[in-house]
Amino acid sequence: MTTNHAEVSGAQQTLYARKLTIGASRERVFDAIATLDGPRHWWTTIVTGSAVPGGELRFGFAGLDEQIVMLVGEVQRPSAVGWSCVAHTRDQEWTGTRLRFELADRGPHACELDFRHLGISLELVAAGWDHFLASLAAYTQRRHPGRVPGGDRVTPGCDPGPAGLGGMDGPLVALWHGSSRGRPGGAPRNRRGILGGPRSRRS
Repeated sequence: MTTNHAEVSGAQQTLYARKLTIGASRERVFDAIATLDGPRHWWTTIVTGSAVPGGELRFGFAGLDEQIVMLVGEVQRPSAVGWSCVAHTRDQEWTGTRLRFELADRGPHACELDFRHLGISLELVAAGWDHFLASLAAYTQRRHPGRVPGGDRVTPGCDPGPAGLGGMDGPLVALWHGSSRGRPGGAPRNRRGILGGPRSRRS
Protein backbone atom coordinates (compact mmCIF):
# COMPACT_ATOMS: atom_id res chain seq x y z
CA MET A 1 0.00 0.00 0.00
CA THR A 2 1.42 3.42 -0.93
CA THR A 3 0.17 6.77 0.31
CA ASN A 4 0.42 10.44 -0.55
CA HIS A 5 -0.81 13.31 1.60
CA ALA A 6 -2.02 16.53 0.03
CA GLU A 7 -0.11 19.64 1.04
CA VAL A 8 -2.41 22.36 2.34
CA SER A 9 -0.96 25.56 3.81
CA GLY A 10 -1.80 27.91 6.65
CA ALA A 11 -5.44 28.96 7.00
CA GLN A 12 -6.25 26.86 3.92
CA GLN A 13 -6.12 23.65 6.00
CA THR A 14 -9.78 22.75 5.44
CA LEU A 15 -9.11 19.61 3.43
CA TYR A 16 -7.86 16.13 4.23
CA ALA A 17 -6.72 14.31 1.07
CA ARG A 18 -4.97 10.99 0.71
CA LYS A 19 -4.17 8.55 -2.07
CA LEU A 20 -3.66 4.85 -1.39
CA THR A 21 -2.77 1.99 -3.68
CA ILE A 22 -4.70 -1.02 -2.38
CA GLY A 23 -4.02 -4.64 -3.28
CA ALA A 24 -7.66 -5.46 -3.99
CA SER A 25 -9.97 -5.08 -6.96
CA ARG A 26 -11.77 -1.78 -7.46
CA GLU A 27 -15.13 -3.58 -7.14
CA ARG A 28 -14.22 -5.02 -3.73
CA VAL A 29 -13.08 -1.68 -2.36
CA PHE A 30 -16.16 0.04 -3.80
CA ASP A 31 -18.45 -2.45 -2.03
CA ALA A 32 -16.59 -1.84 1.25
CA ILE A 33 -17.45 1.86 0.96
CA ALA A 34 -20.74 2.08 -0.90
CA THR A 35 -22.89 -0.59 0.76
CA LEU A 36 -24.63 -0.60 4.12
CA ASP A 37 -22.57 -3.54 5.35
CA GLY A 38 -19.21 -2.41 3.98
CA PRO A 39 -18.18 0.25 6.54
CA ARG A 40 -19.08 -2.15 9.38
CA HIS A 41 -15.88 -4.02 8.58
CA TRP A 42 -13.42 -1.10 8.71
CA TRP A 43 -15.07 1.87 10.45
CA THR A 44 -17.79 1.08 13.00
CA THR A 45 -20.11 -1.91 13.29
CA ILE A 46 -23.08 0.36 14.04
CA VAL A 47 -24.25 1.51 10.59
CA THR A 48 -27.93 1.94 9.68
CA GLY A 49 -29.99 3.66 6.99
CA SER A 50 -29.72 3.50 3.22
CA ALA A 51 -26.61 3.57 1.02
CA VAL A 52 -28.46 4.45 -2.22
CA PRO A 53 -28.29 7.99 -3.70
CA GLY A 54 -30.54 10.28 -1.68
CA GLY A 55 -30.47 7.96 1.33
CA GLU A 56 -28.99 8.65 4.74
CA LEU A 57 -26.31 6.61 6.48
CA ARG A 58 -26.14 6.80 10.27
CA PHE A 59 -22.88 5.89 11.98
CA GLY A 60 -23.12 5.15 15.71
CA PHE A 61 -20.41 4.29 18.22
CA ALA A 62 -20.60 1.75 21.03
CA GLY A 63 -20.74 3.30 24.48
CA LEU A 64 -21.19 6.85 23.15
CA ASP A 65 -24.28 8.99 22.77
CA GLU A 66 -23.07 10.10 19.37
CA GLN A 67 -24.12 9.72 15.74
CA ILE A 68 -22.83 10.98 12.41
CA VAL A 69 -25.42 11.22 9.62
CA MET A 70 -24.31 11.22 5.98
CA LEU A 71 -26.48 12.09 3.00
CA VAL A 72 -25.52 9.82 0.12
CA GLY A 73 -24.87 11.77 -3.06
CA GLU A 74 -23.09 10.30 -6.06
CA VAL A 75 -22.76 6.52 -6.25
CA GLN A 76 -21.08 5.51 -9.50
CA ARG A 77 -20.07 1.86 -9.48
CA PRO A 78 -17.21 1.04 -9.25
CA SER A 79 -15.47 4.40 -9.42
CA ALA A 80 -16.94 7.04 -7.09
CA VAL A 81 -18.91 7.61 -3.89
CA GLY A 82 -19.87 10.97 -2.39
CA TRP A 83 -21.31 11.73 1.05
CA SER A 84 -22.30 14.98 2.77
CA CYS A 85 -22.47 15.20 6.55
CA VAL A 86 -25.89 16.58 7.50
CA ALA A 87 -25.67 16.05 11.27
CA HIS A 88 -23.23 15.23 14.04
CA THR A 89 -24.88 14.88 17.42
CA ARG A 90 -21.70 15.50 19.42
CA ASP A 91 -20.88 18.84 17.83
CA GLN A 92 -21.26 20.64 14.49
CA GLU A 93 -17.70 20.63 13.13
CA TRP A 94 -18.48 17.76 10.75
CA THR A 95 -21.87 19.15 9.68
CA GLY A 96 -21.73 20.57 6.16
CA THR A 97 -18.49 18.81 5.26
CA ARG A 98 -18.20 16.56 2.21
CA LEU A 99 -16.46 13.22 1.72
CA ARG A 100 -15.49 11.81 -1.66
CA PHE A 101 -14.00 8.43 -2.56
CA GLU A 102 -12.68 7.94 -6.11
CA LEU A 103 -11.30 4.61 -7.32
CA ALA A 104 -9.02 4.05 -10.30
CA ASP A 105 -8.27 0.60 -11.69
CA ARG A 106 -4.67 -0.55 -11.35
CA GLY A 107 -5.09 -4.09 -12.69
CA PRO A 108 -7.21 -7.14 -11.75
CA HIS A 109 -6.07 -7.15 -8.12
CA ALA A 110 -5.21 -3.52 -7.35
CA CYS A 111 -6.75 -0.06 -7.39
CA GLU A 112 -5.95 3.48 -6.27
CA LEU A 113 -8.20 5.24 -3.79
CA ASP A 114 -8.28 9.04 -3.90
CA PHE A 115 -10.08 10.16 -0.72
CA ARG A 116 -10.99 13.73 0.21
CA HIS A 117 -12.76 15.18 3.24
CA LEU A 118 -13.57 18.80 2.41
CA GLY A 119 -14.50 21.63 4.73
CA ILE A 120 -12.86 20.43 7.94
CA SER A 121 -9.55 21.09 9.68
CA LEU A 122 -6.74 18.84 8.49
CA GLU A 123 -5.30 18.72 12.02
CA LEU A 124 -8.66 17.63 13.39
CA VAL A 125 -9.12 14.56 11.19
CA ALA A 126 -5.69 13.47 9.93
CA ALA A 127 -4.82 10.91 12.61
CA GLY A 128 -8.24 9.31 12.52
CA TRP A 129 -8.54 9.07 8.76
CA ASP A 130 -4.98 7.78 8.48
CA HIS A 131 -5.99 4.90 10.74
CA PHE A 132 -9.35 4.09 9.18
CA LEU A 133 -8.21 4.30 5.58
CA ALA A 134 -5.48 1.84 6.51
CA SER A 135 -8.22 -0.26 8.08
CA LEU A 136 -10.20 -0.11 4.82
CA ALA A 137 -7.15 -1.27 2.88
CA ALA A 138 -6.45 -4.05 5.39
CA TYR A 139 -10.04 -5.29 5.26
CA THR A 140 -10.27 -5.34 1.48
CA GLN A 141 -6.91 -7.11 1.33
CA ARG A 142 -8.35 -9.60 3.88
CA ARG A 143 -6.11 -8.51 6.69
CA HIS A 144 -7.08 -7.54 10.23
CA PRO A 145 -9.40 -4.49 10.24
CA GLY A 146 -9.22 -1.69 12.80
CA ARG A 147 -12.86 -0.66 13.04
CA VAL A 148 -14.72 0.68 16.04
CA PRO A 149 -16.00 -2.43 17.85
CA GLY A 150 -19.72 -2.93 18.38
CA GLY A 151 -21.62 -4.25 21.38
CA ASP A 152 -20.04 -3.35 24.70
CA ARG A 153 -16.39 -3.61 23.59
CA VAL A 154 -15.43 -0.05 24.38
CA THR A 155 -12.46 -0.04 26.74
CA PRO A 156 -10.21 -3.12 26.25
CA GLY A 157 -6.53 -2.54 25.52
CA CYS A 158 -5.38 -2.17 21.93
CA ASP A 159 -4.75 -5.56 20.30
CA PRO A 160 -2.82 -5.21 17.03
CA GLY A 161 -3.65 -7.76 14.37
CA PRO A 162 -1.57 -9.30 11.59
CA ALA A 163 -1.52 -6.04 9.65
CA GLY A 164 -0.31 -4.10 12.69
CA LEU A 165 -3.66 -2.32 13.07
CA GLY A 166 -5.24 -2.22 16.51
CA GLY A 167 -8.98 -2.07 17.06
CA MET A 168 -10.67 1.10 18.22
CA ASP A 169 -9.70 0.46 21.83
CA GLY A 170 -7.11 1.70 24.31
CA PRO A 171 -4.83 4.33 22.74
CA LEU A 172 -7.09 4.84 19.73
CA VAL A 173 -10.14 5.45 21.90
CA ALA A 174 -8.11 8.12 23.66
CA LEU A 175 -7.09 9.67 20.35
CA TRP A 176 -10.55 9.75 18.77
CA HIS A 177 -12.77 10.27 21.78
CA GLY A 178 -10.71 12.96 23.44
CA SER A 179 -10.60 10.78 26.54
CA SER A 180 -9.76 11.83 30.08
CA ARG A 181 -9.62 9.74 33.24
CA GLY A 182 -12.85 7.79 33.65
CA ARG A 183 -13.62 8.03 29.92
CA PRO A 184 -12.99 5.33 27.31
CA GLY A 185 -9.30 4.60 27.01
CA GLY A 186 -8.40 6.19 30.36
CA ALA A 187 -5.84 8.50 28.71
CA PRO A 188 -5.35 12.27 29.09
CA ARG A 189 -7.81 14.42 27.19
CA ASN A 190 -6.66 15.69 23.82
CA ARG A 191 -8.07 17.86 21.06
CA ARG A 192 -9.54 15.25 18.71
CA GLY A 193 -12.92 13.57 18.79
CA ILE A 194 -14.23 10.35 17.31
CA LEU A 195 -13.54 9.61 13.64
CA GLY A 196 -11.48 12.73 13.44
CA GLY A 197 -14.59 14.41 14.78
CA PRO A 198 -14.97 17.49 16.98
CA ARG A 199 -12.38 18.55 19.50
CA SER A 200 -13.26 17.68 23.04
CA ARG A 201 -14.66 20.62 24.97
CA ARG A 202 -12.56 21.61 27.95
CA SER A 203 -14.42 21.42 31.22
